[in-house]
Amino acid sequence: MRLSITLISLFLLIGTMATAQKRHGKKENITDLRDTILWRKVVMREIDLRYSGNKPLLEMADSNGNKVTINKLFYDLVKNNRVATRNLVGDTIRVDDSVLALLTGEISVKDTTRVYKYVVVEEWAFDRKNGNMVVYVKWIGPYLHGCGKSITNRTDTKIPCERATFQPFFAVEYSDLRRTIEQYHTDICTGKKMRTWDMTKYFEDRQYKSKITCEGPQNYNN
Repeated sequence: MRLSITLISLFLLIGTMATAQKRHGKKENITDLRDTILWRKVVMREIDLRYSGNKPLLEMADSNGNKVTINKLFYDLVKNNRVATRNLVGDTIRVDDSVLALLTGEISVKDTTRVYKYVVVEEWAFDRKNGNMVVYVKWIGPYLHGCGKSITNRTDTKIPCERATFQPFFAVEYSDLRRTIEQYHTDICTGKKMRTWDMTKYFEDRQYKSKITCEGPQNYNN
């Protein structure tokens, strides 16, 4: 009997975590849930645009059918000063034209002189009130392996892997990015059918293919 109860509990926990992988909580703010959060942690992911599963990020389109890549989108946002650019600690930084130039041109499997990877920072939190885990996309930024600037001499940052080689050139808060991407959509092949996804849903349901590069420690609330 005890074994059955244990197995049922395990399956429920796995189901909860699987559901959390598709939740962003866009109508909720994690700071508003401070009293109900049991624990939280920061997770960093890597998106490789050269991977066929991420092709939708290179084929976003607006309501008129005009297509744009995520690189072109980031280039335009920064070039026209439409978003704040920061490092992952939150310090405002200036993006040089030489960095923006890396966002232009075609992305090729053999050409590593163009930005073809993005860092995504998420915050995972377990809500004790509702008994489930929620995942929030917090930051997104482009990088080239080994070219990003490390965050040094900062002891107050909670971003994991602050001295790793996959720091982005700059990062944009997802809340800022969301206001732009909500006007775009993309197509994803599921099985034998093509489905159209709003780009906000695409990111918040995390339909992109990625891998976890590092995780921060869990911070518990008493």
